Amino acid sequence: MPIGNLPDDYPAYICDVFFARSLKRDGHVLWVSPGTRPDLGGQEEDDNRLMTDVEDMRKLEMNEPTAATHVCVDISLESLPINAIQQSSHINDVEGGSGGSVSFDAMPQATMDEMMGADALGGMATSVTSFDETAQCTKVFRVMKTMVNSWLGEVSRYKNEYADAQLLHFYRWLKSSESLL
Repeated sequence: MPIGNLPDDYPAYICDVFFARSLKRDGHVLWVSPGTRPDLGGQEEDDNRLMTDVEDMRKLEMNEPTAATHVCVDISLESLPINAIQQSSHINDVEGGSGGSVSFDAMPQATMDEMMGADALGGMATSVTSFDETAQCTKVFRVMKTMVNSWLGEVSRYKNEYADAQLLHFYRWLKSSESLL
């Protein structure tokens, strides 16, 4: 990547580059959406949940004078997205599921025919579960988790300041509508 092509927000752009390289290495087709909404092949017009995204609250302050008069708690949540990715295999257990075998991070990858619900005779099944969003994003999530794990490894083993910068900007990149991937 030529250094002269770096945009002003280079940490987010570098996250895009790392993610694109990781996806390509894993055999995925790359996509770039010029708009602020993801390109879902026309399905994005049908999905109203994309419109319900609430702006990120920059500062959350709650004061309840009757709860405790001499107690103040300051909680920093800056590493929460990284921790959520790291602990993703435990989400189903926390939600009361039956083990990690059905967790979104541990689902087996289905073939395209299985995802589309084709039966043995070539006909299309009408099962709603064949279009499960969780199953569709499992492989890409694993690629993202591997990328974050490699940054964490670089920081913990070699004190790599560039990997640390990527971790610091990860959630901003993930949340930003300006991100390319």
